[in-house]
Amino acid sequence: MKASGAVTGHLRIAVLAERWGSASDAGWYARQVAGALACVADVHVLTPHSDSPGTSSDGVFTVHELGFEGYLHALHRRDLLVDALSGPTVSLDASVTSLLDEEVVSPWEAAVPLLDDLAPDAAVIIGRRSLGAAEALRSARCPLPYTLVPADTAFGPLGTDHFDSVLKGADSVITATDAERAGMIASGAEPERVPVIGPHIAADPSARREPNSWVGDTGAIVVVTGTPAYDRSRGDDDNELPSGFSAPTTASVRELEDNPRLAHMLRLAHPDPPMAIAATDGLTVWHRGRASHGWAVHRASDFARLVAWAGMVVDLSPEPFLARRCLTALAFGTPIVVPAETVAATHAAAGGGLWFASAAELLWTVNAVLDARVRKDLSDQGRAYAAARYGSTESFIDGVARTVLARSCQPSGSSTVVA
Repeated sequence: MKASGAVTGHLRIAVLAERWGSASDAGWYARQVAGALACVADVHVLTPHSDSPGTSSDGVFTVHELGFEGYLHALHRRDLLVDALSGPTVSLDASVTSLLDEEVVSPWEAAVPLLDDLAPDAAVIIGRRSLGAAEALRSARCPLPYTLVPADTAFGPLGTDHFDSVLKGADSVITATDAERAGMIASGAEPERVPVIGPHIAADPSARREPNSWVGDTGAIVVVTGTPAYDRSRGDDDNELPSGFSAPTTASVRELEDNPRLAHMLRLAHPDPPMAIAATDGLTVWHRGRASHGWAVHRASDFARLVAWAGMVVDLSPEPFLARRCLTALAFGTPIVVPAETVAATHAAAGGGLWFASAAELLWTVNAVLDARVRKDLSDQGRAYAAARYGSTESFIDGVARTVLARSCQPSGSSTVVA
């Protein structure tokens, strides 16, 4: 698929990523940005983490691994330290900043000769804390301006000014949502340099061909807990969930305690409509007081099939970066009910759903959406919002390409972008 802007000459773009291939929403978005650029240029990804230095192909990308096996561990340690320092912005002494940068900044020195050999026309940095990547671009033979893709769920100030140079040094900052854009501006980015470029999230027609076999075409309330199941009642087949599942170690205590109980409360408060409770270790479907247990819904295509036939989606633990599950539901015209003060709540506020700040509000909002007229209004509004903001591949590619290629090194003088 081609971008609408005319691109002449042979373009090469370097994407410098602290983490590449992350399964998180932020990692998925970063890959979508790189994929959009691959439609108009050769994309070379540089990333420190690997067993040994090497170059390989990853779909449409050429990946250059710098060979630092412990890099992800060092990133994890740094991010834990940043979280521990959270609060009003402070200036840190040299001993603390040295600890933050230890084994995180220096590996990027190996990227400089690669950048000199590649001689890219433009560059993108993935990660707003990537001090080493920014330094590598400044140290290259042709110092490159760069576009920053923050890909960080900490939208606002980080609680330390140590990483400010990465954001302030960017020519532009690509964000995925209004909430992320507001956070980058609050962190010091100039508003005119921070476009919102939403990825393509559409209603896959194939999801409408056949409903989830456990739920059927019942228009069920789909409740996503983001945690292991709390209700282990025996199902219609008298079988409990398979015993091989285990609880994820990343769930917070609050989520483990609250979300399954909120789902249980909703089932008791609304016994008549079918309800599908999607936990991380299984799917429990309640219909007229009887439970059926199925396998967990993990794949995006399976989740799309679940929400395409749903009456509403109650996501108790929406993804913090993009809330992609909620956007998928809105694309199908399925209203959402989500926690307040989340990215998902900003999507709901655009017209496709409601939000809650307490258990009582959760009950009220679900009850409101059960009204056929309210549900129809929310369905139409949510579908329109998703189509306008996240429904076009062409506008996503065009927006990313124009932003990244607005200014380039152009060592050969032959690569230009025509507006």
